[in-house]
Amino acid sequence: MIKLEITREHQEAETIAALIIKLYQQGIRDEEKLFQLAVTASDTLKD
Repeated sequence: MIKLEITREHQEAETIAALIIKLYQQGIRDEEKLFQLAVTASDTLKD
């Protein structure tokens, strides 16, 4: 969340964290890839 400059209390942080957990559970282990996928998915959800 530091890269996005948002706090833990921010709604988007909660959404991104949940997406990262789901992706990790699906087998994605690369931290940078997890972050990129979660941010992209989060941006898509906003639209």
